[in-house]
Amino acid sequence: MSIAKPRFQDLSPDLQYQVWQRQQWSQCLFYLLLSPGVAYLVIPSVNTWVDSHIGVQRQVRIEDNRGLPSELPEQLQVSPQRGEMIAGFEVTSPYGDRSDQAASLPAGASLFHLGTDLATPKGTAVYALGTTTVDCWRDEGGGGLVAEVTSQAIPDYRFQLLHLDDCFTGIHEAGAVIAQSGDSGIGAAHLDIRQEERLSGQKVPPYRGYIEWALTGISPFGAPSLLVDKLKKSEGFSLAAYLDPVGIPTIGYGATTYPDGSPVRLGDHIHPEEAEDLLQWHLDKAAQSVDKLVDVPLAEHEKAALTDFTYNVGGDALANSTLLQKLNQGNKEAAAQEFSRWVHGEGGQVLPGLVKRRKANQQMFRGEF
Repeated sequence: MSIAKPRFQDLSPDLQYQVWQRQQWSQCLFYLLLSPGVAYLVIPSVNTWVDSHIGVQRQVRIEDNRGLPSELPEQLQVSPQRGEMIAGFEVTSPYGDRSDQAASLPAGASLFHLGTDLATPKGTAVYALGTTTVDCWRDEGGGGLVAEVTSQAIPDYRFQLLHLDDCFTGIHEAGAVIAQSGDSGIGAAHLDIRQEERLSGQKVPPYRGYIEWALTGISPFGAPSLLVDKLKKSEGFSLAAYLDPVGIPTIGYGATTYPDGSPVRLGDHIHPEEAEDLLQWHLDKAAQSVDKLVDVPLAEHEKAALTDFTYNVGGDALANSTLLQKLNQGNKEAAAQEFSRWVHGEGGQVLPGLVKRRKANQQMFRGEF
């Protein structure tokens, strides 16, 4: 004879509690036994998801930095030594051990120097390193007013400028003044420039090229290879002659004439090697026009921008331009602003391709690669 199992609601309160307690322990034991298996299945999936998303962000960052100069010229990847002159200022204390100077160091100064000191008078301008972000703060430990500097053109490093008289927080374009050297903190008026790796945060000997850039506003990155790449992208490429947006027969990388002076005609064809030679011939001709017409000293990137501009519009157009007039008056920023006026085709129509190209000319002229 079978005995019917009592229902839960028919049990006494004490028995109901005991049954409920056993159910809770059973559930806990079940989840404890189940969790290793769930972890085995789930954690690899989570790791894969995280890795893929981090990888995507890393790839995006790499792609965003394409076209930016990645390294200084080799001769500028050195840290200056005591007594050297940079942009007219003497290096008074280089990176590294300076225990031999202990007697002459101001009170509180470190025997191992993490930066490079230059004898800059109070109020000396410090310039943006391309498009630059600046955060200002005060170091009560002796650094005085400090600028924390990062540059889009220098993805591997960040910089600190110590002992400042003034500092300008924000995002600054190339050539803008971001700080002024001073005598805040320990010591007399000077500028202490420090360079550190972005990933590790480790201080490294500051490169001469970056120090020169900060004190002159002139980018040390070579522009010729950038110029050729940008020019090719701007002009496009065709082995057969075609009409450009203003109706002029064009071939190769935007060439409208041949070295013998004869014009390109519809129906003309050239080989890839001939297109490269024609590009170089026109580039050399444009560079010669810039050298002949410009009366003021030019940084390499400024000459590259003017060469591309002249390649596109011709030497005669440069010679008669307000851009050249302002440049030869020594007003480089006013000259840079003139690029944006050269964006019209026949009938005064604004051509989007020229708008983009003139912006690139302007950026390169200012050192914003």
